[in-house]
Amino acid sequence: MAIYIKQGDTETLTTNPIKTCDGVGIDLSDAVVKLIIKENMEDPDENAILLKSLEHPESNIVSFQLSADETAAIMIGQYGIGIKIYWDNGIEREIYNDILIVEKGVFSD
Repeated sequence: MAIYIKQGDTETLTTNPIKTCDGVGIDLSDAVVKLIIKENMEDPDENAILLKSLEHPESNIVSFQLSADETAAIMIGQYGIGIKIYWDNGIEREIYNDILIVEKGVFSD
């Protein structure tokens, strides 16, 4: 299922509760959660179009705020979007990969 945003609009992207395979909520208080938007999900993270981080979130439901300037900088089209968790102890987990579709916003040229 793709995620749709409008170019030039302020957007909030919120995860479902992040849980283990057993359905137990994951403690993110010692983790960094990253939202990664790329032209191609196989590209290295350092080539991301947009990379946002939340350090030590208090909940296992995480929201990323995208400003109008940030969404305006993303060209209309289709991208890969992912969420990765990095714990302080070095463990890394990718929890989400999907398609982001950026549509023309009201104020887009």
